[in-house]
Order: sequence, then C-alpha cells, then structure tokens
Amino acid sequence: MFQSFQNGTRLQRAPHLYGVYNAEDDRLFAIRSQDSNIKPFFLPNNIFFTGLFCYTTNENRIMRIRRINIAGAFIGLMLLSLSCKKDRSGSKGALGSGNVYFTWADEGTLKINLQSGAKSLVLPNDTKQNGFDVSKDQKRILVQEDVPGQYDTQRFKILDLNNGTVISSMDFTSTETYTNPRLSPNGTLILCSPLLPGSVTILNIVTQKFTTIKDIQGKSLTNACWMPDETILLSTANALYRSNKTFDQVSLIKNMDFSSWGSVAVRNDGKKIAFAGDKHIWMMDANADNLMQITDSNSEEGAVCFSPDGSFMIVGTYNFASGGGPWAKYYTMFIVPADGKKYQMDSSDSNVKPVIAHGESSPQSYDSKVQWL
Repeated sequence: MFQSFQNGTRLQRAPHLYGVYNAEDDRLFAIRSQDSNIKPFFLPNNIFFTGLFCYTTNENRIMRIRRINIAGAFIGLMLLSLSCKKDRSGSKGALGSGNVYFTWADEGTLKINLQSGAKSLVLPNDTKQNGFDVSKDQKRILVQEDVPGQYDTQRFKILDLNNGTVISSMDFTSTETYTNPRLSPNGTLILCSPLLPGSVTILNIVTQKFTTIKDIQGKSLTNACWMPDETILLSTANALYRSNKTFDQVSLIKNMDFSSWGSVAVRNDGKKIAFAGDKHIWMMDANADNLMQITDSNSEEGAVCFSPDGSFMIVGTYNFASGGGPWAKYYTMFIVPADGKKYQMDSSDSNVKPVIAHGESSPQSYDSKVQWL
C-alpha cells in the first residue's frame, strides 16, 4: 500500500519536494512538488537517489525513514549531463599540492592527487554511509553510517586510512538526524551538524560521552565546523558564532546580511573564514573584518574549502542533472586563489582552474563534502 506524506515527507536537497513512500518494501515510489507546475516524477524499480533522506512526521517530530542511493538509469542521466556540459579550459594535473577527498554519486569516497591528477577510491559506495571526514595527517578516516533496524541510531567509526582497520567506534542515538561529521584537530572529538535546522552534538569517542548545543538564544543551528584551537563555529539562519573550548558559551562573530548563506570553511591557521552567501563565495578575517567577495557568476557557487597552505580554495559550481528534476543538484570542482580578489566563474579567467583527473576530459563532479589535505 502506497502512502503519501504530503505534509511530512521531505528530501534533503530539495525541501519543497515530497516523496510517495511504499512502506511494504521501504522505498520511494515517486517525487512530488508543492509547485503544481512540476509534475510527479514516478520512479522505475531500479532507480533510487543519492545523498537524499526521506522524512515523515511521526509523533510530532521528524523521523528519518531511510537513506536511499542511486543506481541504474538515473546515474546515466547524470553522466550524460556531464558529457554534454561545455568544458572549461585549464591544465590537467599540476593543480597544486595535496589530496582532495570527496564523494560522487554511486562511485564512493574518492581522492584526487593534485600534483599528478591521479584519482583513486578511498571507500566503496555504501548506502548506509551518511558522511566522512579525513584527519589532517591523512592517517585516519571518520565514517558515519546507519545502524540497520535502528532508525534513530548512527554509528561513528574511525578507520585506518591505509588498511581500513577499525580503530574506534561509537553508537549515538538521537531523534536529531546528523550528517557531515568532522574530526576535531586532536582527533578525539566528533562534531555532528544537523541535516535540518536543529542542534549540534560533540561526541567524545574516547570517553563515549557527548555534549549537545540545542540552540543559541532560541535559534536553531544549521551547521558547525572546528577552529584550530578546538573551539567551534556555529551557524544559525542569520548569524555566525564561536564557542569556547567547553562548548557552554558562545560569542557573536557576525550577523549575516544575506538572504541565504552557509558552507562555512576555516583556513588551517584559523585566521580566515570562507562561506557561501547569496549564491557566491565570500571570505573574511576570523573576527569578521575585511569581508570580501571571492566569486561571481550568473549561477551559484558553494561547497568551499581552503588549500592546506591557505593560498587557494576549492569552490563548487552548482549543477542539476539533466532529466533528474529540480532536486538533482551536484557540484563541479574548481580552484581559485584565496587572495581577496573577485574571480568570474563564467569567464575563461586562467586563475579559475577546473579540477580534471588524469585521463578524464571534464572537471570533477562531487556531491557536497570536499576536503583538501
């Protein structure tokens, strides 16, 4: 029996869309939008979706039903879209030093060495995984995954990046759905940001204890990231805050005068903060001085991170997969200088370099999480 949760079921990357959910075989049957101009998108049996969560209202709260993955024909649509996109000129390989880690579609967690352009698999695709984070020394990787049969429980595992051995593990049960976990600089704490506006939790994988920051002055939290001194940057809908080291006090860094903003990244020395605001990338000092717009275009940029030395940034340009509907969003990877100048992403500016893996012809696409180490 198919059930329609018109007032409750939501998709992560497009909260204006609703899913028709089949409770018998635990899968989405169709996608429907609040917009009457968008017709329902019915799904063949072999098509699922990557990086999306289905939600339904239950007992006056949002409960995660299932994380669903992509397979079959839809990935073909995404790859066809990429092959039809106009290439940006730029040198392949020799884009700098270090490794870039990211996830893409059903290919798993990947790595590109920027000096050689070599792309390799870090973790195979797994529909249970909800996020990853690589340690600064690139010796360990944090993986967040579902626990089968326990919808409110997430498992956080730290693995040896070279051989996949589990170093430590912690299960955490909460009605909040977390994603994009981040290891603290010393590697003992895990920072969990909410999928939808809510609370932020810090897990201590050594003591197996946790601290939760529910809100700031009644405002729900939207994202969080570590500072080098193991304080935390905390985002609300219209402001950026910084916690103390015990996470029981916060101070305001800046009220954000943007209609929408997010994707906060911190330079390794902690002196610069980058973020996406009103469709483009901005950078400022850690105390909010010297705010500068870094990218401009007729489209939109996001999913930013700094290079290890802070001289450059990876910036993702928004795309939608052809034939996939308005919810099928992904990024294309570019490198721009982090020197305070504004760069036109639409132009052939030689300073805007596409990240193209060795042996490939198009800039690399990715889902949203990206690290440059």
